[in-house]
Amino acid sequence: MEPREVVCVPGGVMYFSCDEDRHPFFIRIYKTLVGSDRWILFMKDDNEGYALYLNPASCKYELAWYMMNLNEPLCKEDELKLRTCYVPEF
Repeated sequence: MEPREVVCVPGGVMYFSCDEDRHPFFIRIYKTLVGSDRWILFMKDDNEGYALYLNPASCKYELAWYMMNLNEPLCKEDELKLRTCYVPEF
C-alpha cells in the first residue's frame, strides 16, 4: 500500500455491540503517511468514522474518532462539535 491509501473491504460492515439501532460502519484499511503502520477504519461515510490503531506509546490497540480531511488532532471540545456519527459507550 502507498502512504494515505485507503482500501475498501468488500461487504465489510461492522456495528458496535452497544448500539441498539445498529448504525453501520464500513470497514477500510488505511496506510499511514509515515512508517509501515496500517489502521483499520470503521467509516460512517467517506469522511467520518473511527480508527483502530496500535498506540506506539502504550503498545495497545486504541479506538479513536477519525475524520478523513483532518491533518492534525483536535481538542476534545472541537472534536465533539464535528462528530456526527454514533458514539460508542466504552
